[in-house]
Amino acid sequence: MNKNPEMLRRALSGFTFAHQADDDEPITFDISQESSGTQYYFIAPARGSMSLLTAKCLLFDEIDRSLHPKLTSFLIKHFHSKEINKKNAQLIFTTHNTTLLDLETLRRDQIWFVSKQKN
Repeated sequence: MNKNPEMLRRALSGFTFAHQADDDEPITFDISQESSGTQYYFIAPARGSMSLLTAKCLLFDEIDRSLHPKLTSFLIKHFHSKEINKKNAQLIFTTHNTTLLDLETLRRDQIWFVSKQKN
């Protein structure tokens, strides 16, 4: 996701974040100065929303990377919702997070196990 930092900066230009440190004045940061997790938190749902609106297939390599498990589950559930995903957009993702493999989140036919080969 953060492989193109310039694209990320353009997409989130104008976003600033304030962090309160004890009794001092808040310290502000540009999005490019935030952690990859914070940046990802804002980009992932935006990409999901665009996919749902345009009926495009959304691909995520390690969807849960730096993203809270509840937000990841929330994003996946939006693709399963007939009320939200009216245009039948598709989500394809990889993960190492086994908590996403529960049958509340995904059907059995939606889970595929793969292993890397040398070639």
